[in-house]
Amino acid sequence: MATSSVGNLPECSVCCESFEIAPKFLPCGHTFCLPCIKRCIADKRETFPCPFCRSNVKIPEGGAKNFPDNYIVQTSKHTTKTPQPKCPNHSQKEVDLYCSNCNVGLCLKCIFIQHKDHETLDIESDDTRNKAIEKLQRSQRTIQNRIKHLVKTRSTLLESLEQLESLCEESCVKVTEKTEQIVSNLRRSCEQIITDIGKNLEENRSKVEDREKKLTREITLLEREMESNISPSTKTTLNILQTLPRLIKIEKQSESRKCYNLCVQYSQWVGKEFSFDIDQLGSVISKPFYIPGSYQFIFNVSDIGKGGTIYYSKNKFRCNNLVWSCGVDRDSDDGIYIGVQLLSTDNPKLNYCIIDYQVSILNIDDDSKTITRTDSGWRFYRERYWGWIYPIAWSDLNSNGYLNSNGQFVVQCNITQIIEISWGAAVAQ
Repeated sequence: MATSSVGNLPECSVCCESFEIAPKFLPCGHTFCLPCIKRCIADKRETFPCPFCRSNVKIPEGGAKNFPDNYIVQTSKHTTKTPQPKCPNHSQKEVDLYCSNCNVGLCLKCIFIQHKDHETLDIESDDTRNKAIEKLQRSQRTIQNRIKHLVKTRSTLLESLEQLESLCEESCVKVTEKTEQIVSNLRRSCEQIITDIGKNLEENRSKVEDREKKLTREITLLEREMESNISPSTKTTLNILQTLPRLIKIEKQSESRKCYNLCVQYSQWVGKEFSFDIDQLGSVISKPFYIPGSYQFIFNVSDIGKGGTIYYSKNKFRCNNLVWSCGVDRDSDDGIYIGVQLLSTDNPKLNYCIIDYQVSILNIDDDSKTITRTDSGWRFYRERYWGWIYPIAWSDLNSNGYLNSNGQFVVQCNITQIIEISWGAAVAQ
């Protein structure tokens, strides 16, 4: 974004026209008019390069119109004829100077009497305006970077939730399969018992039927013998005496035959009280699920002394029950070292942890200049170990877009993967 020579109106740096139609604010911090952005993305599908800094910009769903409006520019294009603001203490006098200490515009009389030792700025000066716009845009970019960081953190959290749901679903599938296997085994056992009972029945049926046939034959034979003998009332004494020996013989033979029923054994199922042991299904154990974390530490460049003294951030970062601290060390050669550590006061029960992590110094003006260092499989012991990374020289830190308008730089720490955490007893402090 540039300013025109007439009335300091902001203008689009592509078409060089003042913003008459919807100035749009890109994630990289640069502003262009809507028609120019539409032309820039006309032949693009997902991303396009910023016309100013060439950084890769994602095209929002719905096209160029869904880039956020730059309300500051929209407001400024209507301010050319705005009446000069009045001094809050002297309503007839116009504001001449801005007091930086008190954040108020005042007339010369007020500045001279009440604010003479304060830092003041001439509000009519082009230099003042340009520097204010520059700081304003820098603050916008800082906030935009913070938004991007929070969006990424939210995205990581949602991805972790999806992964957690997938793991839980997998466990449910496994326990269902195990249950079906157990039920299948029970069904097979049931079918085998029923088959064995059926076999026993068939064997006993065959034995009973054989015995029944023999008894039937014997009954038939005896009945036939009885029928062949005439009733004693119709026989002479001689006939009776002659028939009697044969009947006595048959009688004795019949008595000598054992008349018994079979003793068979059958298969009776005796049920037991069924108590299913849940151990056959396995057990549910609590297994740690580590979610990647990210945090931004803010340091005042004026606080960083030279000579090996570590300056700790006042903020701390909690990730998966671990509390991380971040420190900055400026060595004698003017190199800046960034370190992360697990303090024993914050992690009294920790033995060690193994992680993959990144440390970055963010560039507010240009994401492509953000300096990132990565380490994998690093073992951190409580208190005894720092993860030091040398990302930048002191001279580079104070230039090239690493400091915000408040003289601060931002260190972003990303715990990309927690491989292992070993806990122990708390150590007395």
